[in-house]
Amino acid sequence: MSVFENPRPYALLPGRIPRPSRWMLIRVSALLAAVALSGVFALYAGVRLYTLIEGDFGFATVPQAQLDATDSQYETAGRIQVCAYAPCAVMFIVWFFRMRRSTGLMAPDRFRSGLGWAIGAWFIPIANLWMPYRIASTCGEPRPRCRPTASPTVHRCGR
Repeated sequence: MSVFENPRPYALLPGRIPRPSRWMLIRVSALLAAVALSGVFALYAGVRLYTLIEGDFGFATVPQAQLDATDSQYETAGRIQVCAYAPCAVMFIVWFFRMRRSTGLMAPDRFRSGLGWAIGAWFIPIANLWMPYRIASTCGEPRPRCRPTASPTVHRCGR
Protein backbone atom coordinates (compact mmCIF):
# COMPACT_ATOMS: atom_id res chain seq x y z
CA MET A 1 0.00 0.00 0.00
CA SER A 2 1.17 3.47 -0.81
CA VAL A 3 2.14 5.99 1.83
CA PHE A 4 0.12 8.70 0.05
CA GLU A 5 -3.67 8.99 0.17
CA ASN A 6 -3.92 9.66 -3.54
CA PRO A 7 -2.05 7.25 -5.85
CA ARG A 8 -2.16 9.82 -8.64
CA PRO A 9 0.41 12.51 -7.83
CA TYR A 10 -0.40 16.15 -8.37
CA ALA A 11 1.32 17.88 -11.25
CA LEU A 12 4.08 20.32 -10.46
CA LEU A 13 3.39 23.97 -11.05
CA PRO A 14 5.33 25.55 -13.89
CA GLY A 15 8.01 28.10 -13.08
CA ARG A 16 6.16 31.03 -14.64
CA ILE A 17 2.39 31.02 -14.94
CA PRO A 18 1.18 33.08 -17.91
CA ARG A 19 -1.56 35.44 -16.89
CA PRO A 20 -3.87 37.36 -19.17
CA SER A 21 -2.72 40.94 -19.31
CA ARG A 22 -4.76 43.71 -17.80
CA TRP A 23 -4.64 45.51 -21.13
CA MET A 24 -6.51 42.66 -22.75
CA LEU A 25 -9.18 42.91 -20.07
CA ILE A 26 -9.37 46.67 -20.62
CA ARG A 27 -9.71 46.14 -24.40
CA VAL A 28 -12.45 43.55 -23.91
CA SER A 29 -14.28 45.90 -21.55
CA ALA A 30 -13.98 48.80 -24.01
CA LEU A 31 -15.26 46.63 -26.86
CA LEU A 32 -18.18 45.45 -24.72
CA ALA A 33 -18.99 49.10 -24.02
CA ALA A 34 -18.85 49.81 -27.78
CA VAL A 35 -21.25 46.92 -28.40
CA ALA A 36 -23.61 48.29 -25.76
CA LEU A 37 -23.49 51.79 -27.25
CA SER A 38 -24.11 50.44 -30.74
CA GLY A 39 -27.10 48.56 -29.36
CA VAL A 40 -28.48 51.75 -27.83
CA PHE A 41 -28.00 53.56 -31.16
CA ALA A 42 -29.76 50.71 -33.01
CA LEU A 43 -32.62 50.86 -30.52
CA TYR A 44 -32.93 54.61 -31.07
CA ALA A 45 -32.92 54.16 -34.85
CA GLY A 46 -35.50 51.38 -34.63
CA VAL A 47 -37.83 53.39 -32.39
CA ARG A 48 -37.47 56.40 -34.68
CA LEU A 49 -38.34 54.29 -37.73
CA TYR A 50 -41.27 52.69 -35.91
CA THR A 51 -42.72 56.02 -34.77
CA LEU A 52 -42.31 57.41 -38.28
CA ILE A 53 -44.17 54.52 -39.87
CA GLU A 54 -46.82 54.14 -37.16
CA GLY A 55 -47.31 57.89 -36.87
CA ASP A 56 -50.49 59.79 -37.69
CA PHE A 57 -51.76 57.86 -40.71
CA GLY A 58 -49.10 55.21 -41.30
CA PHE A 59 -46.23 54.99 -43.74
CA ALA A 60 -48.42 56.05 -46.69
CA THR A 61 -48.41 59.68 -45.54
CA VAL A 62 -44.71 59.96 -44.62
CA PRO A 63 -42.58 61.91 -47.12
CA GLN A 64 -40.34 59.56 -49.08
CA ALA A 65 -37.16 61.53 -48.33
CA GLN A 66 -37.77 61.34 -44.58
CA LEU A 67 -38.56 57.62 -44.78
CA ASP A 68 -35.38 56.96 -46.79
CA ALA A 69 -33.25 58.94 -44.34
CA THR A 70 -34.65 57.07 -41.35
CA ASP A 71 -34.26 53.71 -43.08
CA SER A 72 -30.67 54.61 -43.98
CA GLN A 73 -29.99 55.47 -40.34
CA TYR A 74 -31.42 52.09 -39.28
CA GLU A 75 -29.18 50.26 -41.77
CA THR A 76 -26.16 52.25 -40.58
CA ALA A 77 -26.96 51.23 -37.01
CA GLY A 78 -26.93 47.60 -38.10
CA ARG A 79 -23.55 48.00 -39.78
CA ILE A 80 -22.13 49.69 -36.69
CA GLN A 81 -23.39 46.81 -34.57
CA VAL A 82 -21.63 44.25 -36.77
CA CYS A 83 -18.42 46.30 -36.77
CA ALA A 84 -18.51 46.52 -32.98
CA TYR A 85 -19.62 42.94 -32.29
CA ALA A 86 -17.10 41.04 -34.46
CA PRO A 87 -13.85 42.31 -32.83
CA CYS A 88 -15.47 42.13 -29.40
CA ALA A 89 -16.36 38.46 -29.89
CA VAL A 90 -12.87 37.59 -31.11
CA MET A 91 -11.14 39.48 -28.29
CA PHE A 92 -13.46 38.01 -25.66
CA ILE A 93 -12.79 34.44 -26.83
CA VAL A 94 -9.03 35.07 -26.82
CA TRP A 95 -9.28 36.48 -23.29
CA PHE A 96 -11.45 33.54 -22.19
CA PHE A 97 -8.92 31.07 -23.62
CA ARG A 98 -6.04 32.75 -21.81
CA MET A 99 -7.96 32.73 -18.53
CA ARG A 100 -8.62 29.00 -18.94
CA ARG A 101 -4.99 28.34 -19.84
CA SER A 102 -3.60 30.14 -16.80
CA THR A 103 -6.11 28.48 -14.47
CA GLY A 104 -5.35 25.09 -16.00
CA LEU A 105 -1.65 25.52 -15.31
CA MET A 106 -2.29 26.36 -11.67
CA ALA A 107 -4.83 23.57 -11.13
CA PRO A 108 -4.54 20.90 -13.84
CA ASP A 109 -6.81 18.41 -12.04
CA ARG A 110 -9.73 20.83 -11.86
CA PHE A 111 -10.94 20.59 -15.48
CA ARG A 112 -12.61 17.63 -17.16
CA SER A 113 -12.21 18.98 -20.68
CA GLY A 114 -9.14 20.07 -22.59
CA LEU A 115 -7.80 23.53 -23.20
CA GLY A 116 -9.33 23.84 -26.67
CA TRP A 117 -12.85 23.67 -25.30
CA ALA A 118 -12.46 27.26 -24.05
CA ILE A 119 -12.68 28.26 -27.72
CA GLY A 120 -14.68 25.41 -29.22
CA ALA A 121 -17.48 25.52 -26.64
CA TRP A 122 -18.73 28.80 -28.10
CA PHE A 123 -19.33 27.28 -31.54
CA ILE A 124 -21.38 24.16 -30.69
CA PRO A 125 -25.03 25.11 -31.34
CA ILE A 126 -26.88 23.91 -28.23
CA ALA A 127 -23.95 23.25 -25.92
CA ASN A 128 -22.81 26.88 -26.15
CA LEU A 129 -25.58 27.71 -23.70
CA TRP A 130 -23.93 25.89 -20.78
CA MET A 131 -20.40 24.74 -21.66
CA PRO A 132 -18.73 28.20 -21.53
CA TYR A 133 -20.50 28.82 -18.22
CA ARG A 134 -19.18 25.55 -16.84
CA ILE A 135 -15.64 26.41 -17.91
CA ALA A 136 -15.88 29.92 -16.45
CA SER A 137 -17.35 28.71 -13.16
CA THR A 138 -14.59 26.12 -12.88
CA CYS A 139 -12.00 28.85 -13.45
CA GLY A 140 -13.53 30.93 -10.69
CA GLU A 141 -13.85 28.24 -8.01
CA PRO A 142 -11.69 28.94 -4.99
CA ARG A 143 -9.02 26.36 -4.26
CA PRO A 144 -8.85 24.93 -0.75
CA ARG A 145 -5.80 25.86 1.25
CA CYS A 146 -2.89 23.47 1.67
CA ARG A 147 -3.17 21.11 4.59
CA PRO A 148 -0.22 19.48 6.29
CA THR A 149 0.25 15.73 6.20
CA ALA A 150 2.05 13.46 8.64
CA SER A 151 5.39 14.52 7.19
CA PRO A 152 6.46 18.05 8.14
CA THR A 153 7.89 18.72 4.67
CA VAL A 154 5.00 17.40 2.55
CA HIS A 155 1.90 19.49 2.18
CA ARG A 156 -1.21 18.44 0.30
CA CYS A 157 -2.92 21.05 -1.81
CA GLY A 158 -6.15 20.51 -3.64
CA ARG A 159 -9.08 18.27 -2.88
